[in-house]
Amino acid sequence: MENELEIEIKAPISEPEEFEKKVRDMGGEYIGEEVQEDEYFNHPCRDFRYTDEALRLRKTGGSSIITYKGKRIDLETKTRMEIESRVNGDMRGILIGLGFSPVARIRKIRRRYMLEGVEISIDSVEGLGTFVELETHGDYERGKERLFEIARKLSLEKFERRSYLEMVVEGYGRF
Repeated sequence: MENELEIEIKAPISEPEEFEKKVRDMGGEYIGEEVQEDEYFNHPCRDFRYTDEALRLRKTGGSSIITYKGKRIDLETKTRMEIESRVNGDMRGILIGLGFSPVARIRKIRRRYMLEGVEISIDSVEGLGTFVELETHGDYERGKERLFEIARKLSLEKFERRSYLEMVVEGYGRF
């Protein structure tokens, strides 16, 4: 896995079946569906709520991935540095043993598509609703422009900059 810039925008959707049809009609290639169970942790010496960072342990399809997300770099997108690695064994136990505190758990069903080089994820998030995330990696300016271009084609207008974690912590759901 890599250390790279994740360029992402997210929007709530109310009709996921209609949205998926639109993606397919535009040439979107279905990648698959997976259940993702994410657990977020806070650092023992600095509060990630205030530093705009995140540490996530994701379980999906029998494997686990640990992800560090750095601070967001703009006010329009959720763009940030992302470092992730597949892990084996009891990574949760290691984190707790090092003093990290569990903050929240988020479970979602994610349906993924590729359209014009952009990954489109339709997320049904327990306790929060359904959202679409458009994501690419690499050059920030080109990536951001590309995401908003695809969003316009998909008639997405209202964007949500908060992460699912922020939404849960703010009271939109609890674990």
